[in-house]
Amino acid sequence: MKDVCAQACADSGIEMIEPTGGIDVDNIRDVLNVCLQTGVKHIMPIFTAALLIRKPVLPIRL
Repeated sequence: MKDVCAQACADSGIEMIEPTGGIDVDNIRDVLNVCLQTGVKHIMPIFTAALLIRKPVLPIRL
């Protein structure tokens, strides 16, 4: 379904896709490949902190 949406954007002349929601280390490659295959000029994925932080962070107590 996501590839259909991405292709519809490209076919409509939309030059940028901004995938968001549910992107994680296991699927980021697939998400970007789907976007790249459409031929859009710009891709701006939205990453969450969970994707960027690999180790649990302890709360800081002041």
